[in-house]
Amino acid sequence: MVSSPYMEKEENPKAVLTKDDLSDTLNEFFGKVIEPRFDKIDKKLEEHDRRFNDLLNHFDQIYHRLDRLETEYFTITAGLQRIEKQLNAVEEKLDKEISLNNPFCHAGTAYAEAASCKHT
Repeated sequence: MVSSPYMEKEENPKAVLTKDDLSDTLNEFFGKVIEPRFDKIDKKLEEHDRRFNDLLNHFDQIYHRLDRLETEYFTITAGLQRIEKQLNAVEEKLDKEISLNNPFCHAGTAYAEAASCKHT
């Protein structure tokens, strides 16, 4: 209802609410209804935060293990490359020895070309 200074005020048979009454009612509503809901939400958020932190810790452990595996992989790869180089050098030496000691591997002979003698 709209009030103006020219209108007569009607007497309301209901009790008049004061600011204190309204404040007390809102505080009671907050304490009984809203605050417990916020507490539940806070507990759920804390639980989710804990689980998320656990998940992050697991990822950190996995990344640490992957870093170690990657380092080991590069170490093994480098070792294998050194072994391959050494084996190639040994193979070349053996081929040279075989061709020097093989009487049929003499430069310019047809057998040397047919036998694929590497030392010509």
